[in-house]
Amino acid sequence: MALVCNFDRLEAISMGEDDFAAEMVRVFLDDSGSQIGIFQTALEQGDVGAAMAAVHRMKGAAGNVGAEVFADACRSLEALARQGQTDGLAPQAAELRRELDRVRETFQEQMGAL
Repeated sequence: MALVCNFDRLEAISMGEDDFAAEMVRVFLDDSGSQIGIFQTALEQGDVGAAMAAVHRMKGAAGNVGAEVFADACRSLEALARQGQTDGLAPQAAELRRELDRVRETFQEQMGAL
């Protein structure tokens, strides 16, 4: 079962360095917020390639910090875009934002202010 935040993954990739882990999470949260906007704009403009690239970047970054549910959502969207199934992708930007908020809240609860 995927976790909102897999702290074991984050600890492993940050080699137990709390400051480094916190910086990784901050960068992930900031960048993912921007990438969601890029995803949404790309879909509005009919640029499936740019939309797919945005969710691909978010998927990788989410995997690095252990945001498993968010990574899974990005993986699903990337697969749909790759298959050309773009109907209904635009509303998924709001779902990604909600999931990113869940990730942010979970990290803040465990790690303090980010």
